[in-house]
Amino acid sequence: MLKRFHNLIRFPISIRIARTIKNLRGALLTFYNSEGNFPDRMEQLVELGFLDALPLYPSGGSYNYEVTDFNGPTFKVPCTAHGSL
Repeated sequence: MLKRFHNLIRFPISIRIARTIKNLRGALLTFYNSEGNFPDRMEQLVELGFLDALPLYPSGGSYNYEVTDFNGPTFKVPCTAHGSL
């Protein structure tokens, strides 16, 4: 556990954010494929079991998603501080 904590401290925040966004994209795509639409709000990913918990943003910001094409599962997951990485 201690080794993992030290790795998180040394791991650049932008890389952690990019990985978190990738995981959120995966959960959103799985939700879309399962439910036929995107969730109304990010909390539904947790409520319906697609994520264990919503990730916390390291700098106090938040994650959201924006559908860019309603004809298919085209979307982006920006963070409030860095945009889309």
